[in-house]
Amino acid sequence: LRNSFRNGDESHRAAGLFLMSTMGSMVDSFLPSVIHSLFARDPLVRYQAVRAMGGTSSKNPVLKKALRRARRDRLQLVKQEATVALRRLGSQ
Repeated sequence: LRNSFRNGDESHRAAGLFLMSTMGSMVDSFLPSVIHSLFARDPLVRYQAVRAMGGTSSKNPVLKKALRRARRDRLQLVKQEATVALRRLGSQ
């Protein structure tokens, strides 16, 4: 997983984020990289980052702040997933 963030290829990053979304407990370990992925050009990377953040049970305020920022994404799918993730984490 760590290499998927170091590699400049966004398709690798999207794949790593997808795996992380199935293992929510890993998000905290990679939180800076996951948040950085919200600024990727590739909308799939941004979507997978939000999805990974929503799969965690973390109460980290930085995570919630990042999800609130993702609700302003230009892609509707990212916005919707961020809203769902915030609900799942118990905040709006």
